Amino acid sequence: MKHTGKIAVGGIISALALAVMFASYFPYLTYAVPAIAGTILMVIVVEIDFKWAMLVYAVIAVLSMFLMEPEAKILFTFFFGYYPVVKFKIDKIKFKAVRWITKFAIFNAAIVLAYLVFIFIFQMPIDDMGAFGKWAVAGVWLLGNVVFVIYDYAEGEMVGQYMRTLHPRIKRILRF
Repeated sequence: MKHTGKIAVGGIISALALAVMFASYFPYLTYAVPAIAGTILMVIVVEIDFKWAMLVYAVIAVLSMFLMEPEAKILFTFFFGYYPVVKFKIDKIKFKAVRWITKFAIFNAAIVLAYLVFIFIFQMPIDDMGAFGKWAVAGVWLLGNVVFVIYDYAEGEMVGQYMRTLHPRIKRILRF
């Protein structure tokens, strides 16, 4: 694919992901919207390559900092935007235990960093944990890791479905 074609596909995917990210202003979509927007980046990994996908991720992350709802843009930038891209590399690790340790390390580090940004930069109050108190943090962290496993599985299934249905059509359109 010519350089101009890669730029065009990257621009289209960026615009689509940003359009999806605008839905983050609707209540209760704060987590789902960045996850969906990040999933769109798998098209770049499959159709072009890893480096271009990371570049498109960076463009979306920068633009979302100016346009999107604070929590959604931080979650996209710190995890959901790049994870579908790096998942392609991680899934090539031969040993399943090492693969999952890597995935959990990335997820937990990203989420901790994202929430530190919420707390210290955006001044999000952490005193409002209600009756559960300190146990709420542990419960949310545990639940987050369970949901991450489901998310990772769903990402893999979406890539498989994309490869079976859309990839052959897009390959013809892009004339590889």
